[in-house]
Amino acid sequence: MTKSNNGVASPSQLPSEVKIVQLEVEVEEEEQRGGETCCPREVAIYALKEAADDCKMVTKHAAAAAAAGVGDIVMVAARFSFKCWQQQQQEEQEQQQEQLSQQHKQQQQHVNCSSDSSNNCSKQWESCLNSFEVEMTLLNYGSYEEYLDQFININDVRYIRNWNVSRQFIQTACGKSCMGPLLSRSEFAEQRKKLEFMWNPRGTGGSTLYGANYKGDDEVLKQFAQRELKLINKQIATIVFMITRSHKGFDISGYIDLEQSLRESNCRNSEQYVNWQAIYEGKAKLVPRPHDLSYFDWYSNKVRFNDSDNFRVVPNGAHSLLMMHRGDLKVVCVNAGCCCSESRNAIRNVYRSSIYGDCMFFDHIIRRIH
Repeated sequence: MTKSNNGVASPSQLPSEVKIVQLEVEVEEEEQRGGETCCPREVAIYALKEAADDCKMVTKHAAAAAAAGVGDIVMVAARFSFKCWQQQQQEEQEQQQEQLSQQHKQQQQHVNCSSDSSNNCSKQWESCLNSFEVEMTLLNYGSYEEYLDQFININDVRYIRNWNVSRQFIQTACGKSCMGPLLSRSEFAEQRKKLEFMWNPRGTGGSTLYGANYKGDDEVLKQFAQRELKLINKQIATIVFMITRSHKGFDISGYIDLEQSLRESNCRNSEQYVNWQAIYEGKAKLVPRPHDLSYFDWYSNKVRFNDSDNFRVVPNGAHSLLMMHRGDLKVVCVNAGCCCSESRNAIRNVYRSSIYGDCMFFDHIIRRIH
């Protein structure tokens, strides 16, 4: 269909609901002018077909209107197309609203789940904090007796009239049933030790060269002071063997990683802490301990081996006690009477002291790997 004489656009260039109205206007104008450029019935049938194709449906009203007049057909087609357009728009709006409502429901469910999980997390966090606060109260008691005294009330003191008996009564009679989680003496000591370590973490001390100002005459302490800077700079790694007496009066011996012992002295709360400042001042004495490279109790005839930060003990499958350096993987033989190839990896010297007796130094020069 072409343009009409008045310059109005053809129906193929307009939307469906506008096409029908435009066709009706063209038909009325042509009838008033008496023109015959387009057939009114053909125009009506074309408009009805366009309306049916756009709406994907044909109704009995539109089919029945085909037998009526041209104007009726056009008006029915126009109204039918407009109603179909309104129905489509309404269906689309309903679908959009349904999608939005589903999205809102999903979002609300997600919010509820997240709020529930956050509430659960907050409850768990509060319970953890409460248990932690209960554990931290153990630091308020200097001894196990003070810990037991918190379970004794004024009526117990009034009737029993003896603190020791009241404590025993708390431990035996009410320890399992009345008091709930009552700690034993060993559990109290263990938990309090852990809490003290958490409350006072390992802190570094001041100067690391404790022997820099040593002016004494002890030969062994002089050798300690001479090697201190080289040990810190990782130029050498020294193992010291000594025999001394424990506080019980029995002989003990051991191999000590000198560099690790000096380094641990900077960590005051370490389990392997050694007060080297007191050692140089003569207030303390260096003795082998069970956590050293090797420790032997001559009274109980028990020996222990431990790896250090610088050496790894090789006790099995060897002709003697061997120490492998972790840096250059060189094996050092610490047997004084051995002349094997591993004994060449360390320089052995013996120094005598009025405090420590005879001490043997195994100085291993660290090989640099480039």
